[in-house]
Amino acid sequence: MMSHNRLDAPLTVPGWIEQQGFGFNFSVITDPSKVDFPATEGEYFWAGAVTTVFWIDPARDIIAIMMTQYDPFLIGEYSDLMHRYVNTAVLN
Repeated sequence: MMSHNRLDAPLTVPGWIEQQGFGFNFSVITDPSKVDFPATEGEYFWAGAVTTVFWIDPARDIIAIMMTQYDPFLIGEYSDLMHRYVNTAVLN
């Protein structure tokens, strides 16, 4: 239940991922066509300070954790790159 979308309408965060939902603890991708990186519906994630992020893709059995110490917070750019690299390495 924590990782499934609980919102009736999509949540839009300017400068971040459009068309996302939210579970009890995590952001949830509800429409993969709205993101610029390889993702599946139901993938969930969270970001922290100094550009840290994790994401879990249950459909592909992927768990990825990125722990950086980069300030200012640039999670969108780095998260996109991490998705591309991880998916390329795992799926090819």
